[in-house]
Amino acid sequence: MTTQIQEELRGKPTGFDKLLTEKKENLEQLYELVRKHPEMTRREMATALGVSVRTIYRYGTELRKIYKKSVLKTSLDEQIQAKKERVVKLRKLVRTHPEYSRQRLREELGVSWRTLYVYLKEL
Repeated sequence: MTTQIQEELRGKPTGFDKLLTEKKENLEQLYELVRKHPEMTRREMATALGVSVRTIYRYGTELRKIYKKSVLKTSLDEQIQAKKERVVKLRKLVRTHPEYSRQRLREELGVSWRTLYVYLKEL
């Protein structure tokens, strides 16, 4: 019975094949979206492709494996980079100016009290 089913299925696209094709097309479309519109949010990308935001995160991970990371700059990547830079700056400020108050640190970084608190926890 199994061999008969296998014979019937040979050469015919299965549901899995269709899913793989759709995924490949979505990955290509996402790549083009990111290249042409790096300012788009993941939610906007998900809406444009008709998939969930979580799927966009998964696709992004796959695209980073395929392409160089620098090609896939999104607004979120830029925000993450800016945060890293502010944390590094905070670390330097704390080392070189231990007398600075939290107010002064906050002003130097241009962040809110809550953000400063989060950054200080990361040190």
